[in-house]
Amino acid sequence: MLIIEKNSINRLVVTASEMTDYDDSSFVLQFKSKQTLEVVQCTATDTSAFKKRYNYLTITDTATPTASNEVNLKLGYHEYTVLSNAGDVLERGLALVIWQRSAVTEHTRNNTNIVYEKNY
Repeated sequence: MLIIEKNSINRLVVTASEMTDYDDSSFVLQFKSKQTLEVVQCTATDTSAFKKRYNYLTITDTATPTASNEVNLKLGYHEYTVLSNAGDVLERGLALVIWQRSAVTEHTRNNTNIVYEKNY
């Protein structure tokens, strides 16, 4: 599952060209909202160093998309499809659009638990 944050730059890792002979440097991504059934698409350039193993795509979620790699997605679940420039389906999956992730709180424990103590 892809996780996309609203109003931010998102770096997505997919395996669209792993099992194909496509040597595209860009892909078309389609997102279909599970709630509204609205379809939105954008074009993303592959910046992966190992294009046959994985594809590293960057898209931007913004309220007013103007560039080809920008989208305005609704919050919630979307079915995504990665297409070649020729229109062939290379990968399908589920994406979740969320507000920005909250910081992870990490707790450390400095005390020692005594299981058994012998008193003489």
